[in-house]
Amino acid sequence: MSQAAVSPTPAPEILPLIGLDHIEFYVGNARQAAHFYRSALGMELVAYQGPETGIYDRASYVVSRGKIRFVLTAALRPNHPIADHVYRYGDGVRSIALAVPDAKAAFFEVRQRGARIVQDPLELRDEYGTVRTFALGTCGETIHTLVERDQYNGIFLPGFTATTVPDRMAYDSGIDRVHQVTLSPPIGSSDSCLRSYETLLDFSRSGNGKLHKLVTDGDAIRFRIEERAEIADFLGGAGVSQIALATADLAATVTTMLNHGVDFHQTGQGPDMGEVFVVTKPLEDRPTLSFVIIEQKRPVSR
Repeated sequence: MSQAAVSPTPAPEILPLIGLDHIEFYVGNARQAAHFYRSALGMELVAYQGPETGIYDRASYVVSRGKIRFVLTAALRPNHPIADHVYRYGDGVRSIALAVPDAKAAFFEVRQRGARIVQDPLELRDEYGTVRTFALGTCGETIHTLVERDQYNGIFLPGFTATTVPDRMAYDSGIDRVHQVTLSPPIGSSDSCLRSYETLLDFSRSGNGKLHKLVTDGDAIRFRIEERAEIADFLGGAGVSQIALATADLAATVTTMLNHGVDFHQTGQGPDMGEVFVVTKPLEDRPTLSFVIIEQKRPVSR
């Protein structure tokens, strides 16, 4: 009697990712930046860290909407590394944080693969639990902080205080998650940047500078490497030039954002007609960062 073939058990992923944890911006004035992201994008202020919480060299505001979480950080001292970063590159993304189930295991794995470690492993504790982190560089000045937080029940990270009153400025803009992040590398370095994500973090390349990696909730983290001379000149090194935010109703989101003072300058469709999007005008004095508001009309190929 024939016996049905038994499918082999899939091997455990060597470097699993849970999802995108947060994106941290270094800015000149964190309070004003938080005001802008709340008034323009409808994000809600949820946590704060600064002098009032015992941190005297910097201030950080955490704003969120759906699964989107941004951290806006400014130095409070002129000789601080954050102040130097803003002086050289302007306001923009410093860290794209990725959630992992085991930061210690991830650290030893990426170090063995030759990663450039820019922050050694840290264990952060408070009354709400423990968070473990470290950070690595891939290409240019944007880094990746890997965060293990399954033993933490606080609002964000140890040292942050939750806001205690409702945010009167926040509104429902319709955006709910980060769809894709575009990084602009120095001219001529796209392929080395793509290889670094494949080698260090197990991302898959899907053509036209796109990278993706499936995460535990069934979605994917998506990056795109795109050389743009006008961006590279301003950045002075690789950096984030666009962040695509997903919405279920593009027309409604754009109308609402227009009413809150956001300017747009480009519309378009994805290559397989499964996406429609609009692009904001640059949001900083150095024209290096813009947001894409995107609606997926049906699942698209990665």
